[in-house]
Amino acid sequence: MILYELETTVKSPILYVDMDGVLADFYGPFNQMAGVASWKDASKDTVSQVLKDITTQKDFWINLDVLSDVPSIMLAIKTLFGGEYKILSKALAGDKRVVAQKNNGCKTIYNHNPMR
Repeated sequence: MILYELETTVKSPILYVDMDGVLADFYGPFNQMAGVASWKDASKDTVSQVLKDITTQKDFWINLDVLSDVPSIMLAIKTLFGGEYKILSKALAGDKRVVAQKNNGCKTIYNHNPMR
C-alpha cells in the first residue's frame, strides 16, 4: 500500500480487547477446577485435563464473572477511542458451545455486538 492510500483510507486505529483474562475472569474458575492458586502452578497434564473438562460444561463461558477493572477499561476506551473497540477471544478446540456463549456474553455483559 502506498503512503497516499494509508493517509486517505485509515481513519483511526482499531482497538482490540481480549475477553478471557482481561474482561472475563477465566483464570478464577480454571484455577479452581485445577486445584491450584495460579494456572502457572498446574502441570501440563492438569491444564490439558481442565481444558477438556471445560468443553463438557454446558455453561462455563456464559457464567464467567466480569473482572473488576472492566468499568475503568470501558471508560478509558470511551474517552480515548470514542467507545469503538472489538473483542478478541479464542474458541477452545472441541467446545461446540464456546462461540454461542461468548457471543451471548458480549451482547449481554458488555453490551457489545460481536458481529460488528
